[in-house]
Amino acid sequence: MLTRSIERFGSKLAIDLGTANTLISLPGHGILLNEPSIVALATEKNKARIIAIGEEARDMVGQTPASIQIIRPLKDGVISDYEAAEEMIKYLIRRAFARRNLIKPNVLLCVPIGATDVDRRTIRQAAWAGGAGKVHILDEPVAAAIGAGCRVLEQQASMVVDIGGGTTDIAVLSLGRVIASKSLRIAGDAMDASIVRYVQKNFRFLISNACAEELKIEVGSARPESNTDEIEINIRGSETGLKGPREISMNPDQIAEGLEKVIDEIAEAIVEVVNNLPPDVAADINREGLVLTGGGACLDQINDVLQEKTGVTCRRAENPMECVIQGAGTVVADLERFRGFLHRF
Repeated sequence: MLTRSIERFGSKLAIDLGTANTLISLPGHGILLNEPSIVALATEKNKARIIAIGEEARDMVGQTPASIQIIRPLKDGVISDYEAAEEMIKYLIRRAFARRNLIKPNVLLCVPIGATDVDRRTIRQAAWAGGAGKVHILDEPVAAAIGAGCRVLEQQASMVVDIGGGTTDIAVLSLGRVIASKSLRIAGDAMDASIVRYVQKNFRFLISNACAEELKIEVGSARPESNTDEIEINIRGSETGLKGPREISMNPDQIAEGLEKVIDEIAEAIVEVVNNLPPDVAADINREGLVLTGGGACLDQINDVLQEKTGVTCRRAENPMECVIQGAGTVVADLERFRGFLHRF
């Protein structure tokens, strides 16, 4: 199937270069890989070299000596470590597009809508250095809206809120263009950090961000009093300094309390965007509502809570974590149709 897809669509790849995960798809074939955006660096004689990327690097978390550092090359959706990002992109492109006799693939990369031109140029340059041919840049919420089934080329306006790992991107789209947008550096990572602070404050224990993410996924909720299920976690005490594991139990009510401030900030941003829309566009959004995408959209009852806080109907997209890459795959397969959304340099 992969060979037939390559023959039909040529050497085209869509890449969702996310803070937490990077996904790559090939038109006609779907998602080829989904790997953590993580790199392991070994420092020897004051010189760092990459020893693992993606899942292999993630498996090393918490099990490495001081000479090995686990980093994320992207922060808040943009490149924070150019060399590591370049090597990660190169590795992932080679894995996804393994046939060496093919020409360099044309690549569509998705970035947060709040990225600067410098950020976009840096990402484009890293993709070139990583083995791409032509590189096109698309804003993540545009891809998310397309992947969620919004009719972004029609006159009726659509609104998407993409809650990723590093950023929450809000966009209103109509007739093949972005009418209004806002990007927050508050998303999944901020939720994890809020849970860490909540546990430290209320239980006097320190947990890792990875543990907080597990709590968020397994028992997290945006609404207090959702249910009474609890989860036990192994953590170490921050006051006593004990190295051995300790156990506490947490329920969705407590997670919701810890996440309240983050969700409030997302709700406030949605209200701000809607209030600044032209009257006819605002009428479309008030009538049709908005769609939630990204990993943060998977939080239990977040759509209901945001709807109550904003007064705008909120629905969760089907497969919210894959909307960006699905939309990007649609665009890279028909660049001319969606050219108005692509960034020009």
